Amino acid sequence: CLETCANGVPGRTMRGSLRVSRFSFVSNSSGQRLFLEDCEYRFTSNTPTASYSNGKLNISGATHGETLFNYVGSIAYSEGACTSGMRTYIGSQYLANPVLSVTGSKPCRAENGFYVNATGSTATRLTFDIANATGDAEADFTTASVTAADADLVSFVKKGDGTLLLSEVNIPGTNPFEIAAGTVELGCSGCLGETAALALTGGSLAVAAGTENTLQSLAISADTTLTLGDGATLTVTDPTAEWATDMMVNIVGDPEKCTLKFGDESGSLSPRQVRRIRWNGEKCHVEEDGTVVPGALGMVLLLR
Repeated sequence: CLETCANGVPGRTMRGSLRVSRFSFVSNSSGQRLFLEDCEYRFTSNTPTASYSNGKLNISGATHGETLFNYVGSIAYSEGACTSGMRTYIGSQYLANPVLSVTGSKPCRAENGFYVNATGSTATRLTFDIANATGDAEADFTTASVTAADADLVSFVKKGDGTLLLSEVNIPGTNPFEIAAGTVELGCSGCLGETAALALTGGSLAVAAGTENTLQSLAISADTTLTLGDGATLTVTDPTAEWATDMMVNIVGDPEKCTLKFGDESGSLSPRQVRRIRWNGEKCHVEEDGTVVPGALGMVLLLR
């Protein structure tokens, strides 16, 4: 972005909204809605001084870390837009349903990450509405750590057909992270901590290669897919979460190179749950330590 966006700092303010193309360094007004297109937008705790030297952009005076300085209502990314700098707050008692959206034909990213805030007793729900900008299974939006600043009041939902890649350790709070559409990919080890609950209500889950992740529980209310990269391990500590009747769980990945585990014993999943699991299309069984393995166990009776 620095090479392609450092041609100016245009911006247009429209009733609490800021529409940005190209490059901008901004200390936001509280609750502002951002529309970012093909640009880099850097959150700072004070407006830095920008100068040009030898064709490069030099920045001074950009400091970070002030509490609740940047506080936005919603952010719309498109056409490769990226944000960086200080982690910003999104949502509040006045904006209980903030939306972070991605559209266009190029993937976007947030290098800064987000705090999701709920003040007082007002619940806040952040929606990731991510379109399939890449046209394939690659990440359409990549974000650094997302933290529920109020663990019991903040919740998250993923919508849209695209893929949300969580690249750093997140703190989602105590409420289930709902995946209603598209895919959420865990891109690092311990990506959601070890006490997170996931609810797959129409979307799917992917686990990046070479990572180890643990979920407290996994609720399934629609047919879904779990994609495991080579060397990935996914453990669900409590497998007793509700699985809707007749919903299929399709595992995709090399069973010789990745691991899916429910609880710590073979009886952790009910027989009904086991019957609804397929690994690359094959029926499965559960070993003594809770590991799911392709290949059904049982007896075949032949009558002649």
